[in-house]
Amino acid sequence: MKSRNQELSIFAGLLAGFVAIAGPAFADDDDYCGNIPRSEWKSISEVASAVEAKGYQVREIEADDGCFEVEARRENGERVELYINPRTLDIVRTKSRS
Repeated sequence: MKSRNQELSIFAGLLAGFVAIAGPAFADDDDYCGNIPRSEWKSISEVASAVEAKGYQVREIEADDGCFEVEARRENGERVELYINPRTLDIVRTKSRS
């Protein structure tokens, strides 16, 4: 028979494993961009210029969950959604929108 401590250790190990596997599936955009105060965000025109300078054609820009979300097309015509850090203008995540 297992002791209470052994049962708790097994449960804690299973829980940690679940969090490690499932955590990224539940991540929101704040995990990519951080919690940057709006007063430190760049302007939408600066975002557009930065994205276009990286070879994308900008279709739409909106602020959502701590990031700028940019719907754009690559040079080959592929549709993508870019998540842009509002302070640094770095692309922190790219999703294909085929």
